[in-house]
Amino acid sequence: MKDIQTLIDTLSKLPGVGMRASQRITLHLLKNTHLLTEVISSSSQALKTIQTCSVCGNIDSVSPCSLCTDAKRQNDIMCVVEHIEDIWALERTQEFSGRYHVLGGNLSARTATKTMERINDLIERVQQQNINEIILALSSTFDGQTTNHVIMKKLENCDIQISQLAHGVPVGAALDYMDKETLMMAIKARKHFR
Repeated sequence: MKDIQTLIDTLSKLPGVGMRASQRITLHLLKNTHLLTEVISSSSQALKTIQTCSVCGNIDSVSPCSLCTDAKRQNDIMCVVEHIEDIWALERTQEFSGRYHVLGGNLSARTATKTMERINDLIERVQQQNINEIILALSSTFDGQTTNHVIMKKLENCDIQISQLAHGVPVGAALDYMDKETLMMAIKARKHFR
């Protein structure tokens, strides 16, 4: 039972996987041992090949990553995100076809030094490449907004357009369920039709 508990405890360390889900996953893998072998084998192979992109900070089996080397993507527009999973979310929309820059966090106490290095890398990329627009797709938290402000300040002498993702009421949501801050942002960022 100790080995099973070790597997349950290990799986429960994954983000979004609590103890109950970890128990269900463990039981499923033990009932289907071929899956367990497959997971271990593919994980081992992935860990050998996956690397961080030297250009944008994404992860891929090659560096520069497949997004950076895709000739169909726009070179003059760049979207700045906090985390790799933000790229995945934006790519699911199939609405953005430019380049990315991953900060690896925001200017919080925990990640400020690393994030500042990535902001400096961003400024260098903007100066070396022909970028016309930067889209700031950072979280709407205090730290995310602070990071937005620092980036805008560092780019104020560059002749580029800076935009930010719209914030506000989600599609399909009722106003009476929205918090005050979300409604305030929605009113401030409202779209004019005439």
